[in-house]
Amino acid sequence: MAVYLHPSAPDKLTFVENDFGKPRLQLSQNEEPRLFFNMTHSADLALYGVTRVGELGVDVEQVRTVTDMEGLVARYFTPIEREAIAGADEVERDRVFFECWTRKEALIKAWGCGVSVPLEEVDASPGLSDVPRFSGPMPTAGVDTKGWVIHGINPADGYVGAAATSVLVDELHCWRW
Repeated sequence: MAVYLHPSAPDKLTFVENDFGKPRLQLSQNEEPRLFFNMTHSADLALYGVTRVGELGVDVEQVRTVTDMEGLVARYFTPIEREAIAGADEVERDRVFFECWTRKEALIKAWGCGVSVPLEEVDASPGLSDVPRFSGPMPTAGVDTKGWVIHGINPADGYVGAAATSVLVDELHCWRW
């Protein structure tokens, strides 16, 4: 089944933001969105996610040395994530750190709540499960934290990324320009 957006001139498109700043395309006053999107960038790479099946969030990071990794991990990561990072060999530790971080960021961006969600209560551990866990209260009503799926993305050499979706996605297509 194909869903078509009404063709509009770019200056006729209306974007609105939720209370936390997440943008969405507003088609009309009473019409539900039929196109969901999110975007992110790191260094010289940008990642755009677009779908018609439901909310999503994306994040990408260039893998690099983290100067205060221990402090960041202690403050923003769950015990399971801390264990995954600590258990990685020295060569892979930065990559595992950013895998956890991009998965966590993609999820909170999909929820539309940004960093108002306590990051240390969002477990988005790579390799353990594609289904994230959240142990705290949501900062806004109406956001269901169950049923989300995180997809790892390898967007380019030296980068890691993630896409979080509100429904299981059978196929994830990536294009590079």
